[in-house]
Amino acid sequence: MQSKSADKEIKDDMWHAQSEVQENTKFVLGVLPASQKYYKPTSRNTFKCLESEDEINFAFLNDNYCDCPDFSDEPSTSACSSGRFYCTHQSKHGISSILSYKVNDGICDCCDGSDEWLHVKLPEHTLLPVNKQKGIFQVPCPVSCIS
Repeated sequence: MQSKSADKEIKDDMWHAQSEVQENTKFVLGVLPASQKYYKPTSRNTFKCLESEDEINFAFLNDNYCDCPDFSDEPSTSACSSGRFYCTHQSKHGISSILSYKVNDGICDCCDGSDEWLHVKLPEHTLLPVNKQKGIFQVPCPVSCIS
């Protein structure tokens, strides 16, 4: 069993990896493609909250702390429990989203597993055997999207 400091170090490494992916692809997880344009830094390197238009340092985007009153600064995290995370795979039948508190909780809610980007494993004593999962998938997430 790993120590808490080792677990924190692994999560920090994964957090930085997620930030690098977002930086290199200019794509923010948990945000609909049509809304990605709102997740770019302003000329002052700030992020403008979507509803209140408060501005925060762009480095505070997805820092696991709710800075915006509308929770729009934490689309990829579970920090703002009332926020929404939009699954990367969107079907033509409607928008797929979950409440933010379900992000990285070890349970695959999005059909593409995009809500479990940290790959958090549930404690051994809480894992369900495959024959008892009944459509509930745990990390690692299978891709179960139907177009």
